[in-house]
Amino acid sequence: MANSKGKFLLCYHDFSIDSAQIVFSNIQKIKSFIGKSFPVLVVPNTSNASSLKISEFSSMLKELENDNFELLLHGCTHHANLTQKRTLYGRFALSLTQNEAEFAGLSEKDSLESLNQAYQYWQNLDLKPPVGFVAPTWHANPFLKKQVLKKNIIFEERLKIISPTGKSIYSPVVSFAGIPSLTLPLALAYGNLIMGSKTGVPRLALHPVDFPKLESKIFALIEKTIKLKKPVFYRELF
Repeated sequence: MANSKGKFLLCYHDFSIDSAQIVFSNIQKIKSFIGKSFPVLVVPNTSNASSLKISEFSSMLKELENDNFELLLHGCTHHANLTQKRTLYGRFALSLTQNEAEFAGLSEKDSLESLNQAYQYWQNLDLKPPVGFVAPTWHANPFLKKQVLKKNIIFEERLKIISPTGKSIYSPVVSFAGIPSLTLPLALAYGNLIMGSKTGVPRLALHPVDFPKLESKIFALIEKTIKLKKPVFYRELF
């Protein structure tokens, strides 16, 4: 029986218009395995997509909404605009993430413009307001947290989840995306350690690249964790 005091977040990242068909199938498989819906992080960019593809993407997201999945905004495009100026930290973050850390090291103006563009894409999909915002790869800038919280939604950092009122919860993350095969056993051992920890609310951040390669290992980790903790939504944390 799950410990009523233990909680964890199971989150699926990178639901985008290009990955929608495959990711939607994976999400349904995970739901069948754990017996409930869970948070999904959506990349809202629909630029250069056909009206038909946008309509299909919107329909899938609405189906998830209607099935009680919790939708969060996951950046704008999940790829950095290389014409934007960045701090040294921001340029370093891009080098570490194959240019996926789109908010890393941006100026206050560029950060807000990118956030507002993400909201515009989201609104174009005719969805309910997002529950929270998670910057791709968690790399950000000094202004993003305040900008997000002003929109009255949750902001997630690599090690913390912050409510719109500024209350924070320690939340270490387990992710296997980008992990070299040679170090995967270590990553899995770390994942088991963090997900079993009694400190904070650990997150298991799943990505499209995890499936089907790591599917059996991930499901084993979920099965082990769910015996100790209850999977929750972000909205239940505060």
